[in-house]
Formats: sequence, C-alpha cells, structure tokens
Amino acid sequence: MDGSQTFQNVTNCLQQFINQCENEKQAFKQQCEQKFKEFRERLERSTQQTLENERRVLRDLRQALDDEIASMQKLPARQNDVVSVNCGGKTLMVKRSTLCAVEGSVLASMFSGRWEEGLEKDDKGNVFLDFNPECFLRIVNWLRLRLLEGPELVSPPSDVPADLRLEFEALVQYLGLETIFPPQPLKFDSNNGPVIEDGMVVKMRSFDGSRFIMITGYDSISTRRQGAVIFSVRLETLSSTAANNSRIGFSEHKLAEWCDPAHGIFYRNQGLKEGDIVKCCFEIPSKQVSFYLNGRLELTSQATTACLFPCIYIDSSSTVRLVASD
Repeated sequence: MDGSQTFQNVTNCLQQFINQCENEKQAFKQQCEQKFKEFRERLERSTQQTLENERRVLRDLRQALDDEIASMQKLPARQNDVVSVNCGGKTLMVKRSTLCAVEGSVLASMFSGRWEEGLEKDDKGNVFLDFNPECFLRIVNWLRLRLLEGPELVSPPSDVPADLRLEFEALVQYLGLETIFPPQPLKFDSNNGPVIEDGMVVKMRSFDGSRFIMITGYDSISTRRQGAVIFSVRLETLSSTAANNSRIGFSEHKLAEWCDPAHGIFYRNQGLKEGDIVKCCFEIPSKQVSFYLNGRLELTSQATTACLFPCIYIDSSSTVRLVASD
C-alpha cells in the first residue's frame, strides 16, 4: 500500500469519527431538550395545582367571612343590650357593655355578638355558664364599678375568701382578665390575736405572748406556676426576748393553733436586730428551702414534703412587716 492510500484511509477514519461525534452530539441535545420539556411540563402542572389550591383556600376564607358577616347581621349586638346569664344555676341580668368592658378578653369575645349562636343555653334561653356563681358575680360587680368610676380609680376585689381564691384566679385567667386582676399579695392572717394592719404589719402587744402568725396568698395560681413560695419580712421592733426566740419560715401545719416550732423549717438567729430583712424561699419542685438575711444567703435545708405553709413565730412587744422580695 502506497502513501496516498494510507492517507486516504486515515482521512476516512477521521471523517467517520467526526460523523459519530456529531450524531452523539445531536442525540444528547435531543435528550436534553426532551428532559427540559418534561421538567417544564411538570413545573407548569405543579404551579397550576398550587394556584388552584390557593384559590380554593381563598374561596373557603371568603365563604367563612361571608358566613360570619351574615351571622353578625342576623344577630346584631348592641352595647346597651341586657343579657340574661345562668351562671351555675344563678340567673344574672347584665348589660352587654359590662361583659365586654375589657376589650380583647375572652369574656368580651363571648358576648360580642359574633359567637352568640355558639353559646350554650338553658331551657329558658338564658346563656349558660358552668362557673361558680360567687366567683363570676364578683367579677361582674367589679366590671360594673370599673365602668362607673373608670379603670384608674378602681382596685380589683381584695376580699375573695381563702377557700375561693384558687377558683377565682382560675376563672379570671380563663376569661382573659388576668391583666386587670393581679393575684392577691401575701398577707398576714388575722387570728383574733395581735393587731394586723392592712395585712402587711403585725404588732404584738405586751400581753399577746409568743405565737405563730400565718401568711396567706401563697396558694395562688401564679405561685403554683412560679413553682416557689417566696416572702420577706422586716423586723421593725423587737423585744429583748424576740431577738432570740423569733422564727421565720415554713410550718408543716396550715393553721396557726396547730403549729409547732419543731415541725417545720425556720430561720432562727440569736443575733437578729431591728431593721433586719429575712427572705424565705421554698422551691416546690426541688423541696429546697433557703433563707437570706439582708440579701445574704444564710441557710439552706431540704424539706421532706411539698406542703409547707409560710408563717412567723414572734414574741410580744414586737413589730414585723411584710416587704417586697427581690
């Protein structure tokens, strides 16, 4: 084979290779175009389905809005309407404006007129509320007074009996009124013995002797959620024996007449003097009791029960005041 024949063969092989590459290129291009077309079609179908779902949601929302508007037009509510309420078997006649006095509360929403058809009724057509009537009536009376005197002139009721306090606070929170009904503060419990001033000051007279004074308010909803019972007292005046005998802390008994210095966890320091502030903290989950004197940690102890009751044991001719805890 001569050189020209060899060159021709090489040229033919090269041309075949070029043609093969071109064919593969076209095939790959067609494959890419087909895949892109399929992807675009899937995307368009997905987009169309998403748009259709969003249109369906908007139609449902519009229908719900139209239904609510129709319901409001069907049962127009006016602020001077008188609403008949059966609360736990006790019937009350209350102005709608009273029940809606606290804007944004659950109670106001219930009687705004928007949900009138959804409220449960008794056999006489009165709105039925399965609440303690004594607790609910205290709330209604306070709302009436608030409308008459203005919110800045009225303090929430402070005379809620101890046996109703938890139920009252639970109802206040359920009705969304906790912002205007703060929990009752800790107070000394008057037990027909020493002089109690505003629940915050105990004045022991010379003939009162030594005795336990319980502190109330620790069993509030807010205290339970906080998970601790915390109180602080300032020793304003102390007799010569009170400085040595005073005990401040927690008893295992709820009633003062049953309390015993040996049954509880108390802070006792023979060096106590007038002006000292003793802070007591009982962490309910861990059952740890801590005592601070003038801001300094003095003593920690481990309780064996989660039922401890704050109190003080004070001697005659002494004065003790509850103060805010840091």
